[in-house]
Amino acid sequence: MERTKSTGKMNDEIKAEKKKHNLIIHFLIYPVIFVVTVCILTLFMVLSTYVPQEKIVDNYKESADYLCEKAVFFDEIQKVPPSKIDRYADSILLNIGWYFDKEHPFTSVMRDSYYYTNYQNENNNLYDALNKNKDATLQYIRYWHGSAAVVRILHLIFNIKHIYIFHAVLLIILFVLLAVVLCKRKLFEELVALIIGLVIISVWFVPLSLEYTWTFICMFIACTCVLNIEKRNSDTMLYLVFMVTGIITNYLDFLTTETLTLLVPLLLLYRVRLTQLNDKKQFTDMFVKSSVSWGIGYVGMWVTKWILASFILHENVMPYVTEHISERLGGGNYNFSLPEYCFKAIVNNVKCLFPLGYGGIGAVIAILLIFALLYVTYVYHGKDINFKNIIVYSIIGFVPFVRYIVLHNHSFIHYFFTYRAQLVGIMACCFVVFEIVDRRYFKNAFSHRRKA
Repeated sequence: MERTKSTGKMNDEIKAEKKKHNLIIHFLIYPVIFVVTVCILTLFMVLSTYVPQEKIVDNYKESADYLCEKAVFFDEIQKVPPSKIDRYADSILLNIGWYFDKEHPFTSVMRDSYYYTNYQNENNNLYDALNKNKDATLQYIRYWHGSAAVVRILHLIFNIKHIYIFHAVLLIILFVLLAVVLCKRKLFEELVALIIGLVIISVWFVPLSLEYTWTFICMFIACTCVLNIEKRNSDTMLYLVFMVTGIITNYLDFLTTETLTLLVPLLLLYRVRLTQLNDKKQFTDMFVKSSVSWGIGYVGMWVTKWILASFILHENVMPYVTEHISERLGGGNYNFSLPEYCFKAIVNNVKCLFPLGYGGIGAVIAILLIFALLYVTYVYHGKDINFKNIIVYSIIGFVPFVRYIVLHNHSFIHYFFTYRAQLVGIMACCFVVFEIVDRRYFKNAFSHRRKA
């Protein structure tokens, strides 16, 4: 009897020790993965400096010639705001990558210098930098510019026109892979919502600018990873994916539609786990942990850049950073009150959605579609509507508008690409409709038609 009690006590102690050990590993794995990821991405940038300029100069010059054929900002379809293409940021990105220096690999990738003049546009600045052997004149320390390293390496094979085509093919492949995963999981409604969302944000313009592309590449990959890892019921792995996604988003992105890489995977994760999340606490737990993990990756990566830059460059880089933070939050030369400023930022972004962005006819079509949708949801609504799910979709879908309000100056000026962050809101609206509408009406109508 005493031996049994002793054995039981030992087993309890072993279990407690094992639990404590697992808990330590659980908390240690996040900083370890963060540090490893940062080291790999920093090393990638450093290695890109060793790409010889003589190997990329011809493609670089072809890129500069191509960019100079058009203005830094232009409408792919005349007078259609959602078709506005940003070559301003692309020229800066190529400019930064050109000045990566193997003689000073760490300082060059931390300082992110490029050739700038205030009397001509960025396309021409890039052209002069390449053809007139200009020295770099301005730093761009506040971002990582990991995409500059990617573009520098791609110029071993491609010029920028080819990179746009490459990105278009890559996005199609990544979308198809995600669609296959959704179909295998029988998530057909999710695939429909994604396709509708991509159409309404005019995704066909995304590959035409490097600046627009990076978050969509991250989003598609993150969604595919989340859906595949979710099957293993490993929440630790899921949250690690969100953290690494936040890191890579910050590394590549130019502050465009960064919320997509968190919210679209999170929305799909919620849809997959609808039957498992039986109470409010479970959803809150998942939502908070996923968001915090992504936020740690995203914000932590930014802070890491500033710390590393200060250490490597032996100077305080924060003045370079803080002067631009206030510009993003406000700082515009407009005589708007804060509420008016925020309202206009939201309106500018909403007006770019398809078909609203296509003038008066587009607005009429949009109004007719909204009325048709309201009619369907009212006439064919179900009896057992889950309002908890509707609230969840509304919360997730509203986050981009919070972003527009917080960064109202940035969103007001750069609405022609920030509007695509509403993809998650459109998907959320689709799920609200799916939640309200009773599918039996349509199944019965379809079966009657087949019998007829």
